Amino acid sequence: MKPLFYLMLSCFWVNVLQAQIPPAYFTDVSEEAGFLSTGNNQGVSIADYDNDGDEDIYVSVRDGVNKLFRNDGVFLFKEVGATAGVNTSRATLMSVWGDLDNDGDLDLFVGNYGEPNQLYRNLGDGTFEDISVSAGITNTNRVQAVTMGDIDRDGWLDVYVANLSEQNQMYKNNGDGTFTNIVFQSGTTDTKIAMGTVFFDYDNDADLDLFLTHDANQASIFYENDGTGKFTDVSAVSGANVSIQGMGVDIADFDHNGFLDIYVTNLGPNVLLLNNGDKTFTNVAEMAGVDNVGMGWGAVCLDYNNDTWTDIYTVNNYNFAPYSNRLYHNKGDNTFEVVSHDSPLEVKRVCYGTACADFDEDGFADIVLSNWGEVGLQLFRNEGTMGNWVKINTKGTLSNRSAIGSRIQVYHNGIMQMDEVMAGSSWCSQNSLTLHFGLGEAAIIDSVMIRWPNGLEEKYYDLEVNQSYNFTENEGVVLTSIEEESFFMEAFNVSPNPFRNTSLIEVDLLQSSNVHLTVYDLKGQKIADLFEGQLNRGKHNFEINDQTLQESGVYICRLESRGEVVTRKIVRF
Repeated sequence: MKPLFYLMLSCFWVNVLQAQIPPAYFTDVSEEAGFLSTGNNQGVSIADYDNDGDEDIYVSVRDGVNKLFRNDGVFLFKEVGATAGVNTSRATLMSVWGDLDNDGDLDLFVGNYGEPNQLYRNLGDGTFEDISVSAGITNTNRVQAVTMGDIDRDGWLDVYVANLSEQNQMYKNNGDGTFTNIVFQSGTTDTKIAMGTVFFDYDNDADLDLFLTHDANQASIFYENDGTGKFTDVSAVSGANVSIQGMGVDIADFDHNGFLDIYVTNLGPNVLLLNNGDKTFTNVAEMAGVDNVGMGWGAVCLDYNNDTWTDIYTVNNYNFAPYSNRLYHNKGDNTFEVVSHDSPLEVKRVCYGTACADFDEDGFADIVLSNWGEVGLQLFRNEGTMGNWVKINTKGTLSNRSAIGSRIQVYHNGIMQMDEVMAGSSWCSQNSLTLHFGLGEAAIIDSVMIRWPNGLEEKYYDLEVNQSYNFTENEGVVLTSIEEESFFMEAFNVSPNPFRNTSLIEVDLLQSSNVHLTVYDLKGQKIADLFEGQLNRGKHNFEINDQTLQESGVYICRLESRGEVVTRKIVRF
């Protein structure tokens, strides 16, 4: 009876939410954010480059100086491109963030049009070093798109560069600060009029496949990965070879069937390729009502009203064709409705890139927009109040550190939602690496499943809604952690682990310290205080048993001393 009950409950809430579709309540906060600047801007990419917990913005400028806006508070940004050393003035179309050296902070790849690309290594102190030459990034072609992903699951992010009518590049990360162009070995040898590109797993086999859009009615190309970084062109057999004047692209599971779909912008009707789950796609854009006949560029998939269904914001060049930007609300039945009329989102400018993130940490996704002309950058604050949510940030240990390529599945009320951490989408842009899920009326998250880029799967149960969770691969939810080597501790071990009846926690101190040893569950709730007080230098053992942890599951053991915090995962059968 339970599955039937959940189905009835799910249908009930779909009907309620469809009957009360919230309008698009967004406010243009560009001026207070400090964004009202002129310029011929192209792409916009979002990332927490300084690891302070909020989202920053990098803007690609076609004929000027690129800008890095550091987030200093609720919609308060400061332009720090020159100070950070990333204020290049080359003809930049786009940029992508990813931790290419697995050192814990995000590096920046800048794609320039007909000029050398640039790879900036994040030094971890708010500044960057241009390592393009030493890294072997030699592309000087007309870059249109760049995307990152670990194509061979070796734990290092690789980079794909799509060029305009020139040979594309597939840069394999050698893991030593250098890259090798393996485009011919990989089989991703496209030389057409490339525009947008994205890595994602279309066939649910735990490796990253590659989709490319093309201009001038050249067919899109879809490459299937065999898991080792070797790709096969499956464009025709998959039905993804649409011949349009394609521009931007983004990915989402619009129909909750557990397979990712593709949305492509176009000069003319846009395309929505619904994934049939059998390695084929069907274009349902007209039937779904998201064909949008303007001069399309950027597009971003987001659940703007947290009703569990992924919506679409699509961006147009209004001067080329008189169609404004549109926000499409997903009604949950494979049809959409325009909800941006008379909203600030209904922009009538020369618009190009767009991306989304929750800049004010209120649980509702905001939108940033990159334009040509007098108002070169706009930021729209989501004023939504309905619908619960969860945000999930992932950090790899065995996989690439920024966990790009991770798949997240969220289960609640008989519904399964899915998304992947991606670097590079829309038009020349990048969304936040933190994934956002609207939960509607769900009061509890039944479970969250994470499939890490290397294929490892982890599952967590009974999580609270309206929370932001940080998951670390093979360690669970990390409440707080340190990156540096501990100055007070030699070892912190749990054995046996997993355990059934009793386990020992060993702490080996380098010097006498006042320590606090606690256990938390995965919701961040304290389960037990194991010890608090002064310990001498040397080894100390603490017992943990089935009386301390009365229920089976995954827990976090937390050791704090001298302002440092380290954690270990504990599993009780």
